[in-house]
Amino acid sequence: MSQCDFFIEDKDFENIVSFFLERSCSLVPDLDYEEPKLKTFKSLDEITETRKTKMCALFFVIHDEWLEMPLNFSEIKKDGRTVYFIPQRDGGPSIHLFSPLEYKNANRAFLPHGFLGLYKSYWNYKTETFVENPEKIKAAYKVALKFMKTNSKRIRTRKRAYFVCQNALRRTSSTLFLGAPFDELTQPHLKD
Repeated sequence: MSQCDFFIEDKDFENIVSFFLERSCSLVPDLDYEEPKLKTFKSLDEITETRKTKMCALFFVIHDEWLEMPLNFSEIKKDGRTVYFIPQRDGGPSIHLFSPLEYKNANRAFLPHGFLGLYKSYWNYKTETFVENPEKIKAAYKVALKFMKTNSKRIRTRKRAYFVCQNALRRTSSTLFLGAPFDELTQPHLKD
C-alpha cells in the first residue's frame, strides 16, 4: 500500500473529510455491520459522530468516478452473533483514511498516528483477480496527500517519516503528545 503517515487531530480530521466531501466523495466507516448493507456518509456531522461514538478510526473514501465495483462484505461470528465487515481492497477501489482518536495516559493526551493510503490494486471478487487502480483514484490520492501535507510539519525517525498536521502541531506545544513511535521522553522538536 502506498501510505503517508500523519498525526491527525480532530480538527485536522474534519478538514480532510471536508476536502473529500467538497469533491463529491462519500466515506464508508469500517464497522461491524449487522447486515451486509453499506453505511455511506456524505455529511461531516455523520462522519465525525460515527468516528467518536463508534470509535471508528478507518474510513473508505469512494467516488462514483473511480468506483468500479461496490465494496464487498465478509461475515464472521463475533461474541456469538454474525457480523459483517468490509475487507480492505475487496471491491472498490477506495482511498483509506485512518485516524485514531487521541487517548489519555497519566492525565496527558496522546495522539496515535494515522495515515492516508491507497493500495495499487483492488480485489475484483467477481472475477477473483487483482485489478490495477484507475488513474482517477491515483490522481485524487495525490491531490489529497498534497492537501494534507500543506501546513504540516515533517518529522523523521530512523526508519520513517511522519507529518504532523496543522492543528495537531499547534496543540503539541501545550496539551498534546505524539503517540508511537514517540513517547513522553522522546517527543520530537516541532518548533522551527
